Amino acid sequence: MWETHFRMKRAIFFVLVQVLQPDLERSCSRMRKPISVEERVAMTLWWLSSPLLYHKVASRFEVGRSSVAEIAVEVCLVIEKRLLKKAIQLGNYHTIMDGFLNKGFPHCVGAIDGTHIPVSPPCGREEEYLDHKQGYSITVQGTVDHRGRFIDVELGHTGRAHDSHIFRHSALWHAMDEGYFVPGNPTINIADVRVPPLIIGDGAYPIQPWLMRPFPAPNCPEQVYFNKSLSRARNIVEKDFGHLKSRWGCLAGRLTVKEENFVTVTAACFVLHNICVTNGEVLHDDIEAPAPIVLPPMHANRKQYDINRKREGEQIRNAIAGWMFTNLRR
Repeated sequence: MWETHFRMKRAIFFVLVQVLQPDLERSCSRMRKPISVEERVAMTLWWLSSPLLYHKVASRFEVGRSSVAEIAVEVCLVIEKRLLKKAIQLGNYHTIMDGFLNKGFPHCVGAIDGTHIPVSPPCGREEEYLDHKQGYSITVQGTVDHRGRFIDVELGHTGRAHDSHIFRHSALWHAMDEGYFVPGNPTINIADVRVPPLIIGDGAYPIQPWLMRPFPAPNCPEQVYFNKSLSRARNIVEKDFGHLKSRWGCLAGRLTVKEENFVTVTAACFVLHNICVTNGEVLHDDIEAPAPIVLPPMHANRKQYDINRKREGEQIRNAIAGWMFTNLRR
């Protein structure tokens, strides 16, 4: 029953409480005893695990609905503040690359995709949140490692934004393009072609030297095998979004919080997902948030630069396709 309502093991829950306690603990007053940190965190997890049903949480914890809403957002804010950068980061890229190689794709550090989170749009600005399915949502871009842990999340975009547009303007794009996301940007040689650390995506994403997408019209066995291998390895991110929304049901229903809290509540769910996937590893004191990446200025001749990068990406994709067909095909 515990994990059904709180989505994590009891031991991990109390470690989470300990981490959040400095920001959530309230002093006693003469009027009444404050709600404990344990209750505040438990209330929030229960709230996030369902489609934000305030009355059910209020009834279960014997508090008012307005108190549930206030406490839950406050706890999400503290989770975002204390744990977002620590919980969502690359981590050990050697282990990740080995994991993706076992899935059939070499030198890969992540699989990327986007998803829509239904929201109640602000009055008068509904069109900004209208997505391609004629619903109202925010768009989230997530990149996961081989075991379904999010290593990067791009938040703050409305439902109208396209996956490729979000990615091109994300910090992850620029960090990968400049070779800063993976420490040292280690390369390998495949068929006399230097291959940097890779991210894999579907056909919605543009090919780059560091971003592999399927061949749009495979015309040989090597290309067909490449597409199948990429699809199998990339399937982890689609499953992970499913697990995220299943675990934190508020993301599958409709966020009924204020617009200013869309990102905070969503970010908290991603952090809590990673806590569950890693069995609480990200709560350990020896896990530190990475230093901010300082990126160089954009290239002056961007159009020609993009053309050259596309060609490099296609060359790398061809080399990988041939190597995979020869070495990994069973």
